[in-house]
Amino acid sequence: MAAPAILVSFWLWGLVDRQISAQHASQYRPVPLSANPTFTPSRNVSVLCCTLNPEPTFFTCLRSWLENHPLEILLVTRAAHLSALETVLASCPSDMDTSIIRILVVPDDDKLPGFRGQLTHGIRHCRGSLIAKVDGHVRWNPSYLLHMVASFEDSSVGASGGDMGIFIDLSRRNPKDITPWEVAAAKNLFGARTTKYDVYAATKFRWIIAGGSVLYRAEIVQSEEFQRAFLNDIWCRWWGGGKTRLDSGDDTFISRWVARQGYVNAVQQLPETKVLRVPKRTGAAWWAQFTRWERSSLQSQIRSLWEVPQIRQNPYVLRKSIERVLRDWLALIQLVAWCVSMVQRPGLTLLLLAYYVLRMIKSYQKFFAEYPYMHRHWWAAVLADYTALLVAPRVWWTIGLEEWCLGEKAVAKKD
Repeated sequence: MAAPAILVSFWLWGLVDRQISAQHASQYRPVPLSANPTFTPSRNVSVLCCTLNPEPTFFTCLRSWLENHPLEILLVTRAAHLSALETVLASCPSDMDTSIIRILVVPDDDKLPGFRGQLTHGIRHCRGSLIAKVDGHVRWNPSYLLHMVASFEDSSVGASGGDMGIFIDLSRRNPKDITPWEVAAAKNLFGARTTKYDVYAATKFRWIIAGGSVLYRAEIVQSEEFQRAFLNDIWCRWWGGGKTRLDSGDDTFISRWVARQGYVNAVQQLPETKVLRVPKRTGAAWWAQFTRWERSSLQSQIRSLWEVPQIRQNPYVLRKSIERVLRDWLALIQLVAWCVSMVQRPGLTLLLLAYYVLRMIKSYQKFFAEYPYMHRHWWAAVLADYTALLVAPRVWWTIGLEEWCLGEKAVAKKD
């Protein structure tokens, strides 16, 4: 009767853990605006975006960054894509002040390879004491930077980020035009999943700040030590031997680096700091992106266990970290337990199953209340909750693989 006992144990564990998380979440308080701020966007913030082929929404995103009145905006590209970027800027209407925008072209040599080379080149040219790194498909609230810089009034904060959601054009917010993969992307980000502010409230620790939109203290990422390590980030493959130079996972690397230097990766959870990203519309693109995110996250969680001392010093964070690394294997144990328990104790098993189904229904009701036009593809919302487990075999099998999307081309690199 081990299988039913395993299911009951996981049920009890989840129940207690959710209560602990809810208690911590209730204690979270964002940093308020200061009457006499140390940092202001127009004086201290350099906005940095690495881009190749600008997406159709890039122009609108650029406008949202300008509305935040930063010190400067740096657009970093490669020579082959310079003309496309210049065309976009040339089409800006006269009411947009583009005088603070600079285009940087990465030198065509082996010293600044891939996306990390692009980002490093941009970092070196930033003049602000804070660097706001943003993806080309991310939109900001008009007061995003104003509320984000408030995090850095605390001198221990080295990086900060808020919540993330999706942006669907108004003309497509209807059941006819919305795609299942946009629904899945929305569900993946629903409920502040990217911030983990309950853990932050309890421990002032955050594993990763998603690179879609994040602020860094310039002094941290402009150091030679950081850039040397960032450009030579190696993953030693567990089987088959060899090493892989990582190009993706820039956000996970920087988050670990910030923590290792003794700084805090902060959460600034406010309506004004929630950014919107444009999701993938096709299944292949969404699946590839999600797999890459999962692989990068797993790589970082494994390395954080020995690279980041704060994890080992805090039992709560250590427990959460180990749970994340073992998540897929624990799910496999549960799957086997469900199958065996259905034979051994069908009544108890069906009762537990009903409990989980009712909890899921409640979560989907909240989701569709916010996105009513997504009802048609309800199955995609369900799929999103289990995609991490579906891609887990590939993620673990290819843990040492580097896959990164450069413009429209996906490349795999091994050293």
